[in-house]
Amino acid sequence: MVDTQKLKTISYFVVSGWHKIERCYELIEEEKHTIAVAYLNQSSALIQNAYSVYKQNFEDGESQEFESFYAQFDIFNDEVLDSVATDHGDHYISIYFEEVKERYENLPTVFKTISDSNS
Repeated sequence: MVDTQKLKTISYFVVSGWHKIERCYELIEEEKHTIAVAYLNQSSALIQNAYSVYKQNFEDGESQEFESFYAQFDIFNDEVLDSVATDHGDHYISIYFEEVKERYENLPTVFKTISDSNS
């Protein structure tokens, strides 16, 4: 079984990363792409840290919801970068944002609860 502190660490990274994803998306909608990419970079670091801790402490497939969230975030990340780089519209970004949002909402509570000790 994974210890509580590891779960709190993953949760901290996931929740913090999610808030950066939301801010990134808001900025994209406001057509502030440069700062949106900065928030995307922050979210990517946080989500990658969560994934690293997860991989060190869980078996593959142990939390398919978390693995699905991580994979969908990666798709969203790539789409934002590609769209900004090629100056394409934000239509697909919206689609991928909604998909990563759905995956986030479907995460088990243990991956979305930050305790006061991580603040």
